[in-house]
Amino acid sequence: MSNLDQVMNTLNKLGRGIGSNGGEGGSKDFSKTLYYKIPKTTQKFEIRVLPSKNPNSTYPGEVVASHFKLPIARKDEKDFGTRRCLAIHGMPCAICDVLSKFSSMGLDTKNWTMAVQGKLDVMVISDPSQPDVKSNEVRIMTATEGMNRWLMEKCQETNGAMFDPLMGRNIKAHREKVDGKVMCEPAMDPSSIAGNKVDMEAILSQRHDLDKIFKAPTDNDINENREVAQAIERSLSERLKMINGGGDSSNAGNMNGVIPSNNSELPPATPPSTPLTSLNTNKPPQAPNCFGDVNVFNATRAECMNCVWDFQCKKTTGK
Repeated sequence: MSNLDQVMNTLNKLGRGIGSNGGEGGSKDFSKTLYYKIPKTTQKFEIRVLPSKNPNSTYPGEVVASHFKLPIARKDEKDFGTRRCLAIHGMPCAICDVLSKFSSMGLDTKNWTMAVQGKLDVMVISDPSQPDVKSNEVRIMTATEGMNRWLMEKCQETNGAMFDPLMGRNIKAHREKVDGKVMCEPAMDPSSIAGNKVDMEAILSQRHDLDKIFKAPTDNDINENREVAQAIERSLSERLKMINGGGDSSNAGNMNGVIPSNNSELPPATPPSTPLTSLNTNKPPQAPNCFGDVNVFNATRAECMNCVWDFQCKKTTGK
């Protein structure tokens, strides 16, 4: 999705249109791809966003969206699940549908809603917190939703000239606080990315085929999105049952109390029943009935692979 108008239309449909405020804050060997992470510090840094390698692009980067820290534990990662959101591509997103469904029942799902980001090629002119980053390297930067919105505004205002390699502008930025918004402003004077044609061509040749790295969803992405949505629905249904005292989750909309928004405030739920094998006999009082089951818990990290609360259980001995 490299056309700026198409990106903006999609964001508007998703209720994430561009506002007037400042931002918050292909053949390539991907194993050698360099990335730049916006520092979590209040120190100022300066970058230069390069034009897209795609000659048909009106925006220098790609817009992607993901659901982070989903309430299911991944089998292959330490953190909770992160899955691609399909809505940014104009496709139905099963995860969005499930979260919307439970949100309408009164359950707080905002922590898992879609987060929009920008992926752009940048030169890091200066960053005191990361002195090893060279200014003549081209790195892929992930812009926060607010920062990406700011970049889109400037792209529109300048008709793309903001990112011109000859007469564009560097961007000076900093966070309001360590985990706060990324505040941006363009440099006062335009500048070239290099002092001569040879160096400029060398820098531009390092740009990435972003539309090949962050490409349109595959059938596997779509199937995974659907499978994860089904797992989330099972987990959140169990959570609503516990809130309702074991009742039918369909009555959640009639609840009179305040639903806790933090998973840690809720009692552990019993995941879908599975055959119990090698059940650990040292079961804590609040543990689910499947505590210690080798088919339910990850034996190497002793983490539940189904439970929405990520209940920490002892690994089964001998497994």
